[in-house]
Amino acid sequence: MIQKWLQEKGLENNRASEKIEAYSDLLIKEKKIRNIVGVRDRDSLVEKHIIPSMELAMIIKEKRGVDIGSGNGLPGIVIALMKPDISMILIEPKISRVNFLNMVVRKLCPGRVDIICMRSEDAGKCPEYREKYDFATCRAVADLIISAELVLPLLTVGGCYYAQVGSSVREKTQKAASHINILGGVTADQILPDIALIQKKYPTPADFPRSWKRISAKNS
Repeated sequence: MIQKWLQEKGLENNRASEKIEAYSDLLIKEKKIRNIVGVRDRDSLVEKHIIPSMELAMIIKEKRGVDIGSGNGLPGIVIALMKPDISMILIEPKISRVNFLNMVVRKLCPGRVDIICMRSEDAGKCPEYREKYDFATCRAVADLIISAELVLPLLTVGGCYYAQVGSSVREKTQKAASHINILGGVTADQILPDIALIQKKYPTPADFPRSWKRISAKNS
């Protein structure tokens, strides 16, 4: 299925296909698909998650990326495999997932992906990571209002957040627009069926990101 998709895109010589196949196999072997919504077998994993991650990778032009709440590595690992000229940092707070991600990186993309065991809201306050990245991704962490607060502090001015929001993209971006503006961003066009583009126009105020308790509070 992966090779067929590459052929349809005119990318049949893309060297990433074998590594993406190997990554899919690792997700199955390590039983990591149990934590991926809507996945029961390899075919559904590839169709619902691997190929959408490949589609996202194809439109990314920036070179330094961060994937927050990376979980099992979707889409960050796939982006790194598709685009070997991109450097990626994957931020994930759960040590069991961090161990899995480190194993994947050692096997498939050593030296190009760094795994950080940290909460995203803490990374956004850390000078080592704050406003250092050209693009960001975030999958299945939280709704857009919350994920934007976690992501935008990590982006440079001019950077892009490829927001994987699922269905009702326009409705969700409109709902989050005022908070995104406070964070220094603006909503742009829907670029794929489940992805909206948010561009960072101004530095994020120092008050953000807030603590997780405040970010996730109903009336935050």
